[in-house]
Amino acid sequence: MRQTIKAALRVRAQEAREMGWLNIVPIALCGFFLGLSVWSLSIGVDGLRATLGGIAGTVTITECEPELGRQGGQIGWDCTGTFRSVDGSVMIDRIAFDNFFEDRPSDAVPARVSGPASTTAHESGSSWVFWTGFGVVALGAVFYLPWWWFGPRASRQPATRPTRIDRRNKKKGRR
Repeated sequence: MRQTIKAALRVRAQEAREMGWLNIVPIALCGFFLGLSVWSLSIGVDGLRATLGGIAGTVTITECEPELGRQGGQIGWDCTGTFRSVDGSVMIDRIAFDNFFEDRPSDAVPARVSGPASTTAHESGSSWVFWTGFGVVALGAVFYLPWWWFGPRASRQPATRPTRIDRRNKKKGRR
């Protein structure tokens, strides 16, 4: 069995050498999906920490900017403010929300943070499940792509040329 594994690895290495610069495709895709997974998992894990064991409080909105959609129209408000915990022990001067508001908030907004050094506030019902799931799927793509690219495929078998039947020659032979 050890010899068959070595032989299979040699075949895969030879195929990779033959593909040459095309090997950059899975490497670039893995890098893209790795960055995407790190970004989305950091949002999801921070939201999970805030939801399960974070600090509850309110955010007093100090600044809002319009959130623009794909066609350039405004779809909501991206706001920042000052967080103050319920018991008053934690105060964070500049904190942003993990999502945008459809209507510009005028009152204090109830929120949770993951800790006293947090830079992101999460509303109740935050989308940490989506971001964590998205990050896990992207991380799965990082591991799946090399296997798919360099793994065994039936299409990698050497092609054989089909035998061609020349019907004209057969007809001539019958006469």
